[in-house]
Amino acid sequence: MTDAMGKGDPARWDASLVQQLRQSLGMLQVAFDAAGESMLIIDSARRIHWANQASASLLLDGVPIQLLNRQLEDVMLMCSEQGDAVPESHGLHRSQPLASQAGSDRIRLRRPAGGLTQPQRLRWQPIALPEARFLLITIQDLTPEEEALRQQKQFMTDLSHELRTPLAIVTGTLRRLIRDNRQTDAVQGRLQVAWEEVRRIHQLLEHLTLMTSLQVDPPRAGHPQPALMSLLDHWYQQLPPRAQARVLIQDQQVQELPPVCVDDNALFLVLDQLLDNAVRHGRSDAAIRLTVRPRPSESVCALELLSVGSEPPVSEDELQRWQRPFIRAEIDRDGRHVEGSGLGLPLVRQLVEAWDGGMTLTQALLPAGQTETSVTITVPLLAVSTSASIDQAGAETDPA
Repeated sequence: MTDAMGKGDPARWDASLVQQLRQSLGMLQVAFDAAGESMLIIDSARRIHWANQASASLLLDGVPIQLLNRQLEDVMLMCSEQGDAVPESHGLHRSQPLASQAGSDRIRLRRPAGGLTQPQRLRWQPIALPEARFLLITIQDLTPEEEALRQQKQFMTDLSHELRTPLAIVTGTLRRLIRDNRQTDAVQGRLQVAWEEVRRIHQLLEHLTLMTSLQVDPPRAGHPQPALMSLLDHWYQQLPPRAQARVLIQDQQVQELPPVCVDDNALFLVLDQLLDNAVRHGRSDAAIRLTVRPRPSESVCALELLSVGSEPPVSEDELQRWQRPFIRAEIDRDGRHVEGSGLGLPLVRQLVEAWDGGMTLTQALLPAGQTETSVTITVPLLAVSTSASIDQAGAETDPA
């Protein structure tokens, strides 16, 4: 092929190459126009350099050429879901420089003729070229996605409702059989395993239903709580005696902190899941420590649950894998222990993120050859002004 190009006319070869390039770009444009997402490329001056048909239909009800060289703000006015203009701190606000990092947001667009679009998922991704910097913007209609999630939630709700009664009947029957002293040890063992499996199915349904609800309608924030330690003490008092004997709660001047913002039921469920994992995979003779570490500079309070196990530490990739649904560590199913649903840590992460907290999972090798597993979650602290208003409201309603 090299000889053929060398013997041919360079001008003709260049024209052929340009023609092939135009055809390739044309096919690429057709592919982008067929995409469901609206796509734009803007420069540092916020001028539109490229657009696909979906963006032209969304913003102008026209064709892509009508968007070229126009300012982004002239064709795309971003609003919150309530219809208010986005704040100046927004990554795509006209007062901000061209974003240097990728980001996303949930917005609505105000059309030039008036009226708001349905909720949209807005994403932006920097494009670094030698001669200039650009930003790729994609806009996706969330209506079909949300409708699918609503259908998924309804399905899980109906499924859980239909299975709750037969599972309760099976569970009750198994319990009565287990209490029958006339059964042999072998039969008792099999009945115990069956009871644990039914309990696992029930727990799986409950977790799936809750996770689906969090995906469809996640809460934006928690509730103001006067004192974190009182919540933790209430949770501790509800534990079975065997669990209380293993759990040690340690705090560091938590009483001096302002109130926290968290849903108490969500916090209790998170702690239950973390404790269940620690009991399931940790040593039975090792204490499980729950340490409260205030971080006022970050406006959060960290809760760290430490447990000790005999298995060697796993890699960082494996720790991340544990936080995905239906991923579980191996455990013998002997009637006393049964493998979990694989939803514990993913559910914990979703609940913590729902109250605007964070979660980290680490492991470390101890000198004795054991493995220390640490799960840290954060709970937001209320602002001082909000805390003062809560105290004042409480004083006004105090009959004393």
